[in-house]
Amino acid sequence: MNAQQRVGKKLKKVRKEKGLRQVDMAKKIDCSSNWYAQIEQGKVTNPGSLLMNKIANVLGLDPSEVVFV
Repeated sequence: MNAQQRVGKKLKKVRKEKGLRQVDMAKKIDCSSNWYAQIEQGKVTNPGSLLMNKIANVLGLDPSEVVFV
């Protein structure tokens, strides 16, 4: 499992714990639900720090937890 997949798996887990659907997340971070789904699947190699910070904020995570290292 690569870094993108590990982060995606974590995002999916936390999102579900918060009772959010992918479409809900996409609306909150202002991107398409397809793009957000690809992030969770680990298919996006560089989604950008601004977007990842938005995701972290919505999910209540520290931005360092959603960095692809």
